[in-house]
Amino acid sequence: MGPTASLALDVLRRAGHVDRADAPELPSIDDLAAIRQHEFDAIGVPRAARHARWVLSLADARLALVELASSTDAVVLDVDGRRRFRRRSIHFDTDDLEFYRAALRRRPDRAKVRIREYPDAGRAFVDVTVNDRHGRRTSRRLEIDSDHHDRLDIDACRFVDTALADVGTARVLRPTAHTESVRTKLLDRMDGSRATLDTAYRCEELRPERGRRSSALDGVIVEATGGPRRSALAEHLRRRGVRPGRLTRNAGVNLELRFERG
Repeated sequence: MGPTASLALDVLRRAGHVDRADAPELPSIDDLAAIRQHEFDAIGVPRAARHARWVLSLADARLALVELASSTDAVVLDVDGRRRFRRRSIHFDTDDLEFYRAALRRRPDRAKVRIREYPDAGRAFVDVTVNDRHGRRTSRRLEIDSDHHDRLDIDACRFVDTALADVGTARVLRPTAHTESVRTKLLDRMDGSRATLDTAYRCEELRPERGRRSSALDGVIVEATGGPRRSALAEHLRRRGVRPGRLTRNAGVNLELRFERG
């Protein structure tokens, strides 16, 4: 995979080519200073935040980390000596895939409902993200019993309906896709920009009528969030000719694009 490769859709279009992706190591994160969770949370996201995503080879991701370690005030989130965290999500949608279709068409007014589990911490949350027609994004989450991370119970349904301002919607939602990855979080103390690096990304369809097909990505998904100016990471990738990829936050979109167009 070359530095200018845009792999997201191509890899996700290939049906079931990998049973499970191993989580490759990112040794360069050991060269970065650590930041604790409360310090990380205390530094706010810059106003007029810009978001961009790339899919990099492991080698390119390592080069980017080496550059950050040597030329910026980048630090890595460290929780009890751990710098890589497992994440699992169950994405919910309607039978006609209303959320997926809104994301696919890039509608400004769209929503996402998922249950996100953090196995290393033994915690799980119902997470609802809503984008309004003016481009404003709000996210709300409710902690739930980690043993019940695969369904919306009565309390979760009430929370989802309130977050969506649409009573009764939660009752018609069902599990659509399961995603998992191993995440590392970075922060640049100089400008407040943040970055996440996800390895071992896997996406599986949960609709039985579709055959529970899955895809795995062997690259590194990098997402940067910064202010009006490019973050150090985004600028490094721009100089190397790496263009943002089209991998979306909506797991249903990743699956549908692969099967409908692949």
